[in-house]
Amino acid sequence: YMQTGCIFPAFTIFHNNKKYDRHLSIFAIKAITLYEKLPFAFEMMEEILFHTDFSDTKRLAELISEQKSKLQMRLTSSGHTTAIGRGMAYFSEIYAYSDAVTGIGYYKLIEELDETFDEKKEEVVRRLQNLCRLIFRKDTFIGSVTAEQEGFEKVYPLTENLLGKLPVEPLDVPSYTM
Repeated sequence: YMQTGCIFPAFTIFHNNKKYDRHLSIFAIKAITLYEKLPFAFEMMEEILFHTDFSDTKRLAELISEQKSKLQMRLTSSGHTTAIGRGMAYFSEIYAYSDAVTGIGYYKLIEELDETFDEKKEEVVRRLQNLCRLIFRKDTFIGSVTAEQEGFEKVYPLTENLLGKLPVEPLDVPSYTM
């Protein structure tokens, strides 16, 4: 039977209203569940964060094709928003970044991966593993909970447990300019 409402990844870009050239990018694992199912939800999030196996390249190719199809539908169904975002990408570094990770730039990357996956699969696996190492870290963790007091009390120890498993060693993260 179903254990959670859903568990899904989400990517969000927060613009800084005071400093237009600044933003905060967040990759999140979101879960919707009942309080009594929180331990299972955290177990699944830990599975995603720490035990995702990228070596199944056949499945990875299927996921890339599926993502391409979803992006085609999303981008065409909101063509006006897509066009505005793409146009703004030529004038704003933040919009260029947004386009690269959620817009037409991202679609072009996925399309290229879909078409050339067999030749690049080892590199794709290596880069995904490296991204996980860069993203899923204690020093980049941001927690957010929407719940009543009872929910907060149940989430806190589960979050502390998860934080204890995240890497903490110093890491040189290259800066990137669009």
